[in-house]
Amino acid sequence: MNDPMLLEPAHTLPATLPATLPSTPRGDAPALRVRTADASPDAGLLARLAGGQLLRAELRRLSAAQRARLWRDVLEADRDDVDLSALPDVHMESACFLAVRSRGMLARVRASGRASDWTLRRVVVRNRWTDLLDWTQPGLLADAAAAENAVWLLRHLIEDRRAVRPCCRLAEAAAAGGHLEAVVYLHECMPAHRWPARVMDKAAASGNLELVVWLHTHRRDGCSAAAIDAAASNGHLLVVDWLARNRAEGCTASAVRGAAQNGHLDVLALVRIRFPAVFDAAATTHAAHFATALPVVQWFNSLGLVHSPQDTLGHAVCGGNVSCARWIYTHFGLAVSPWHLAVACKHNYHDMAEWLISLPAVCVEPEHILDAVDHCAIDVLNVLIRADPARIDVIARAAVSRNNSELIDDYPVYSNYPGTHIHTLLVLPHAVPLNNTNNANNNARTGTSDVQKYGRISNSNSNSSSGSGSSNSDAVLILEIR
Repeated sequence: MNDPMLLEPAHTLPATLPATLPSTPRGDAPALRVRTADASPDAGLLARLAGGQLLRAELRRLSAAQRARLWRDVLEADRDDVDLSALPDVHMESACFLAVRSRGMLARVRASGRASDWTLRRVVVRNRWTDLLDWTQPGLLADAAAAENAVWLLRHLIEDRRAVRPCCRLAEAAAAGGHLEAVVYLHECMPAHRWPARVMDKAAASGNLELVVWLHTHRRDGCSAAAIDAAASNGHLLVVDWLARNRAEGCTASAVRGAAQNGHLDVLALVRIRFPAVFDAAATTHAAHFATALPVVQWFNSLGLVHSPQDTLGHAVCGGNVSCARWIYTHFGLAVSPWHLAVACKHNYHDMAEWLISLPAVCVEPEHILDAVDHCAIDVLNVLIRADPARIDVIARAAVSRNNSELIDDYPVYSNYPGTHIHTLLVLPHAVPLNNTNNANNNARTGTSDVQKYGRISNSNSNSSSGSGSSNSDAVLILEIR
């Protein structure tokens, strides 16, 4: 067997991968009245959050990565002025909680119930707060030690206390974190014990090439095709290249799909050369759903491998990738439908909605407005109003008709649009609609036909909602546009 440490010269990427890829510039963002979430949480967003100025809808619109980064910024800075209950939901085992650096913040996170016990145990081990270690559960403590590369704690549990035995589970936890030191120690504890192939698979997924090479050299457990699949999905080009040249397990179509979905063009080019049998052209269809879709779709198209352009367009719309959807629509001459606009309304893809309603084949139907109202798609509602200010009254009535209290409470809408005037009105509960006594004047702006399409809106109780002096203590505050 060749010495795996003597790596071959660096693999030269194929000429089929263009040095620069064409790109379609995104259109200018619409000048919306409602504040939109920042592309990445920063000090300004944190300041607004601490001051209670962030809207619930804004927090809900943050992506999973943005939510995790917001949590990480709060925890790393030890912001005691931020109410943790006001932060958006993240996975209870998210790595963002590992940013805790103070005991006070640890207590606050534990009291909030937002992080799992496993994650909090890792925080304690990472910060070496030995007085907070839970010795009553040595097995779980050993798992956390392996995941955090805490060899000092592993040695204490295995050798000094003899509370746990070295096992494959610990090796997997250490390999998943790419911790060579912990893996070497566990190997010394059980050199004759056979480890599952998942150990090297997880080492490859972590991207630690040194660890992968060490396992290949000192262990005989091997790996599976999942090793290259995971490394390709995570963009670890050197790991994929080394495994392809030194292991025989190969990979599956999951490597192509994962690399395409995450925009790893260099890995895609390498997999296409090393494993042409598994290269799946249909990967471009599912990749269009993700933010890195456009370069991937363009690269596949340069090879003549775009699979089902119409389905690819649908995935791009579902993922909110307006630049990718616009390029596919223009390049292949495809058709769009009201369904595409409905998806944009439900998911608050305001840039997608603005592009779609600019196309002659797409008309805004009442169902689209109801979808946007039901899902509190504030940015899309602003786009619809920007295109036709006459929709202001229809949207307001729809919000009350659907009893959408969140939209009514959070939407600082309409106040700066020409020709409109805002004042508050107390409305009885049970979604009593706005007073429509001035329909003759409203029809000139909104159009009777638009309002009549909403069969759910009734004006039978207009007398009980005709003024702000209602004595009902359960009344809620909404907006009426005159």
